[in-house]
Amino acid sequence: MDKIRVIEGSLRCHVWGWLSLIPLLGLPAGVIAVVEYQMITRQSRGQWNAARNYLRAGLLLGIFGILLSGGLGLLLAAYILSKIANGSLSLVDLMG
Repeated sequence: MDKIRVIEGSLRCHVWGWLSLIPLLGLPAGVIAVVEYQMITRQSRGQWNAARNYLRAGLLLGIFGILLSGGLGLLLAAYILSKIANGSLSLVDLMG
């Protein structure tokens, strides 16, 4: 893989990592950041990567974004289920 593609992939991973920090909506972006990291590291074995720090930051941001979205999703689900269990919210209310 040539150096330009390695650097572009590293920057793409970095951008996806930042986008993964959007609560709940960033879950797919976090997965893309992790996959992009794996693809770039696999394809650039032994090559120098000038944007290596961006690649690593993209991975860390992507993982954090996945954990953030997953945690918020669980909290939201627990809140809705507790409201249903208390009787203050019904499934009919949720459906429309």
